[in-house]
Order: sequence, then structure tokens, then C-alpha cells
Amino acid sequence: MRFMELDRQRAVKLLLDTGHATFGGADPVALAKKYRNRIAHVHCKDVRKDVLARHASEDWSFLDAVVEGCFTVPGDGMVELPGVLQGAARLFRLAGGRGRAGPRRPTR
Repeated sequence: MRFMELDRQRAVKLLLDTGHATFGGADPVALAKKYRNRIAHVHCKDVRKDVLARHASEDWSFLDAVVEGCFTVPGDGMVELPGVLQGAARLFRLAGGRGRAGPRRPTR
């Protein structure tokens, strides 16, 4: 997150992807709290702990981990999503509590 620290004018906003943050070794709850005033979007994704552990112990590539099902739907893994959403609550207050929920539909 060095990039965020270097942005002294606080112009850069953050898309907090809970799955990718966890996969990369970061704590998404801590990120949500630290950057709550700069989060523009939260992508709630979960991570299966057993698959992540196999990824690390067997030296899989990122693609291997994805194919083996490392990422999953919220509530099916190890990410503490309530803490992330509490940390990013400012985003939802700004949206008047109307945060977009549900899967994104492809556009044609």
C-alpha cells in the first residue's frame, strides 16, 4: 500500500477486493479501517483457507489457486467480511445506505 501513502493529496481511491487482499497476505479488515475515507468500491469475495494453504505449501501459481477454487462467495471462507464492511461503512453512508448488492450482470 506504499502507493496510497505516496499520494499526499489523497486523490487516489481504493477498490478494496477482500479476496485478493487476503490472497496477497494483507488483512482486509485493517485495510478497510486504515483507508476507509479513500475506499470507492468494495468487492466482497471470500477465500478458502485450505486451498490457500495448499497454494503456499505446494508453490502453486495464482492461476492454479483460482482453478482449484481458492476464491469463493462471501461467507464460504476465511475473510471476516462484517469487519471489512464496518471498516468501510463511510462508503455506505455516502451512498445513503443504498450500496449496490448482488452479482454484476454482464452488459451487451
